[in-house]
Formats: sequence, C-alpha cells, structure tokens
Amino acid sequence: MIVLFIAMTVGLLAWWFLLPTATFLRGFAGLIEGSDYRIASLITHRPRVSGRFHGRAVVLQLHQPGENRYGVLELLMETSAAPGARWKDSAIVSRHPEIGRATFDLEGKYSLVLTLSGGWLRASSSPLGVRFPGPFDAEKWENVLTQMETVAVWLESVASR
Repeated sequence: MIVLFIAMTVGLLAWWFLLPTATFLRGFAGLIEGSDYRIASLITHRPRVSGRFHGRAVVLQLHQPGENRYGVLELLMETSAAPGARWKDSAIVSRHPEIGRATFDLEGKYSLVLTLSGGWLRASSSPLGVRFPGPFDAEKWENVLTQMETVAVWLESVASR
C-alpha cells in the first residue's frame, strides 16, 4: 500500500512539473508550419519544437531548470544575415522605426536577449517561476515570431546592400 502511495505521489509530482512544458510545446507547435515537437526529450531536460514560420526554419528549445541552473527558453530563427551586423546600433535603428519597434518588443516588452550568430537569430530568456516555462500565451509568441522575422528580413536586406 505504501509503495502504491509513493508511486502515485511521484507520478503526480512529475505531472505537476511536466504538464506546463508539454502544454507550452503543443501551443507553440500550433504557431508554426510542419511542426515536430519532442516531448519525450523531457527526460533529457531538452524538449524542443521545430518547424517553419513564413518559410524560415524555427527551433524552440527549453533547457529545463535543475540543480544549480536556471531554466532557459531559447528561440532560434534561421537567417542569411552576415554575422557581426550592427543591428543594435541606435543610430541605425533610429532610421528604421520598424526595427526599433521589433527590438523593443522582443527585448523590452518580452525580456528576451537577442543575438545573431551562425545563421540564426536567437532570442533567449530565463523565466522564473515554480512551473517552467510558465503559461503559453499564443498572442505573445505569435508576435515574437513576427518581430523576429521583421529583424531577420531587415538584417538580410542590410547585408545585401
């Protein structure tokens, strides 16, 4: 009887902590085309969703929190922009209000850290809370994808000049 109680308790705790991740992944998968999500990788602490957003490859990776580390949410969008582009330069951004708005939304409003390397525009965050990564907000994440695409397109146009 005690073994059954322990097994049920462990099962309920696993469900309590893993359900938000599974819900988040399914919700995000609904925003992208041809999505492939790997919920089984919850065991390895690296669940992910991949697919395409308006033709661009997109990958969402969740690095689950653990002992001595925060959880990290990482969203990558493929771009052919040259590395080292000065896209965070305020003098450049001030002449392109759509980029200023996009970077403000991504970094200011949504607290994402943007970087560009290896052909990927990367947005990362370490959301804090008891249940990582927190509730899924379709409107927010659709806007994040749209704003990242705006930045990626602009970076590619700057590189081609």
